[in-house]
Amino acid sequence: MAATDADGADGTKVNAAGDIFAGCYADPNHPEGFRIVRFADTYDTLGRREGTCDGSDTDLVKDWSLPVWASVLSSSPASSSSSSSSSSSPPSYINTIIVDFSSKGGPADLQGTWDPQEVGIRWVDGNLWPFVPASKCPPPDNLDEVSLVG
Repeated sequence: MAATDADGADGTKVNAAGDIFAGCYADPNHPEGFRIVRFADTYDTLGRREGTCDGSDTDLVKDWSLPVWASVLSSSPASSSSSSSSSSSPPSYINTIIVDFSSKGGPADLQGTWDPQEVGIRWVDGNLWPFVPASKCPPPDNLDEVSLVG
């Protein structure tokens, strides 16, 4: 997996797929609920890092756990037609996450990207889950141990 050396939501350096997404989020569509994204050190056959999104739409008691996958995609900047300079820009990295909401009646592959300006996950449907302090989510010891997709 490509290293990103990006700043995570909590200001720490991240360098593995998914690290930037790990944490607690609010969902404006479910203001009473929470979302916690966590990752294991396992990867699927496509090279995506596996994890879970635990949450509730109504309170701070976990109602569901959904599988997630993260990857870091690199995209080389467009090359200039006048290449008089031998130096080139370094590739940029796009942190992506996919959540399987099918068990909740949603899409099986909702994709999001890290939004550094809004400090949260921007979903392809336009929704933004802003990163929030851990105090807005239940403590980890109040969450059941989750079996990650394997």
